Amino acid sequence: MNALKIMKAIVTLAVLIFVILGPVIFEEYKEHCKEITEEKEDKWQGIIVLWDYPSFNKENGTRYEWITNKIKQFEKENRGVFIDFKPVNPDNFLVEIETASKTNSLPDIAPIGCERDIQQSGLLEPLNDFIPEDTRRRYINGVINSATYRGSIYGIPRLVDLHIIALNRYELENCSADVPQEIDWNVKEFLDVSEILYQNTGTPFIANEKTIYNIIQCILDRQEFIDLKKINGFRKNNNILSQFKSGNFSAVACSTMDLSKVEYSLGNIAEMRLITLYNESDGHGLAGNCIAYGVFKQKDKKKLEICLKLIQHLTDSSEQMDLWKYNAFSVLSDISPLYSEDSDMGKLENLLDNSNKSFINNLEHQDRVDLMNKYEH
Repeated sequence: MNALKIMKAIVTLAVLIFVILGPVIFEEYKEHCKEITEEKEDKWQGIIVLWDYPSFNKENGTRYEWITNKIKQFEKENRGVFIDFKPVNPDNFLVEIETASKTNSLPDIAPIGCERDIQQSGLLEPLNDFIPEDTRRRYINGVINSATYRGSIYGIPRLVDLHIIALNRYELENCSADVPQEIDWNVKEFLDVSEILYQNTGTPFIANEKTIYNIIQCILDRQEFIDLKKINGFRKNNNILSQFKSGNFSAVACSTMDLSKVEYSLGNIAEMRLITLYNESDGHGLAGNCIAYGVFKQKDKKKLEICLKLIQHLTDSSEQMDLWKYNAFSVLSDISPLYSEDSDMGKLENLLDNSNKSFINNLEHQDRVDLMNKYEH
């Protein structure tokens, strides 16, 4: 009997609470549903077109695995947003951009934030308002400058790819020249050693298009004419991997990322001595490429915000920590060293982090052509 009375009392109390609080709870529920609906209506949904270069993974030989995985994760976390990804060839990329501009088929995002030709074109969104000052301070010296033109920032940096020269360690050990022990050589040291190497071995010096203009600029800066072909059997060849396989060279000028294919195919490159032409007292800073994502002009501000959210996802700290897989360098100054166990790459990383000079990669395409013509004539 007592149990029945207690049960009736509980039911009566529950009814009273529902009668009193029901309308309030119902109104709060309606408001919550309204907020969810408004949020869904306010969120941009659609397709973002992304173009990107390959990043060759020296662990597994893939070129686009990292970005396809990042895209899947982004689409999962941002329902209703789809990424239309197109791989591009870096050698023909500027031509593709020019063609797309004429046919009104430009992508939304591409790694062109540091390309001076594109910065000047007026095709890109200025990103100053989207990169807070505290974020800019996280970047190593030079990367923001490379992405900036006339005060406007046109790219969010992803990585640095340094121009280097790989010399055969065995040949250096048997070289009669006084070989510098540092990783950074001035131009005279480089030319003296490379000339002796060629005289001893008769094998050519190989350089690809991406790095050749940097060497020639250093030579021209000495204000004297030096014929590389006569000094060290200088040759141009873009297929760096084939040169390493043949072994028929005294030195190879390439970028650090070029070496990822070499390491994947032939194993480590410990037999090569990596150097960079760098001397702050002579006015030469580090030379390399800062790869930064830029956003082409957007009519919809909400779409622009999603584009920037995607770029931040592609360049986050976790991705920065994996750049060693591509022989690239981080653009952030506050992450752990990537090459603490790699002598030459570690020295290059340290040099990059502590350089007072910006590396230069903002020459226009025509500047590079003119530089080559100036040297050849």
